[in-house]
Amino acid sequence: MTELLEFVRPGVTEKDIAAKAKALLQQKGIKKFWYYDIAALVLVGPRTILSVSGREYMPTDMAVQEDDLVTIDLSPMDGIYWGDYARSIYVEGGIAKSEPSKAGLRNGFNLESSLHNHLVHIAHPDMTAHELWVGMNGLIESYAFENLDFKSNLGHSIERDMKQRRYIEEGNESILKDFGLFTFEPHIRQKGQNFGFKHENIYYFVENALHLL
Repeated sequence: MTELLEFVRPGVTEKDIAAKAKALLQQKGIKKFWYYDIAALVLVGPRTILSVSGREYMPTDMAVQEDDLVTIDLSPMDGIYWGDYARSIYVEGGIAKSEPSKAGLRNGFNLESSLHNHLVHIAHPDMTAHELWVGMNGLIESYAFENLDFKSNLGHSIERDMKQRRYIEEGNESILKDFGLFTFEPHIRQKGQNFGFKHENIYYFVENALHLL
């Protein structure tokens, strides 16, 4: 992701970034990608508000602008082990950054950080996925943001079979300790705005404490 930060600049397209991400992963020994064989799901500018399944996703010729947002979601697979890692890249005055300074982008960055920090403090092994979903969606709404996910979920378990994933979603009464490793990946936007923010980590419990993988 650090190398992609150096690659992103005005004029490069979703196709360019996706190809670069795949090449970098392959250089590092990753040959397979668990999410519909997509190495990196890349969205640029107004397309960052889209929530699209990997079954339909295709990178486009949408080019990065001088002031812009890029989201990148990586899905490498090493043997039976999955990686799942998404970040937003903030382009300000033609410079790609991992942390923005301008207010419009800063609001999304700050809320993503707050949501992940809040997760670590409130999550406990016997909390249900539904309880976590309700609490986090309430927090998102309280800041005048919205959950953009096309299924309204906020993350999923890490499995060996993609079809076996369990989601942090409404109505799921499974408890978090039964998830094992799980992602937390709120895809959000400030209501009325044209950028959608992503920040994804994998978490797990050690006794009662939640840890970042």
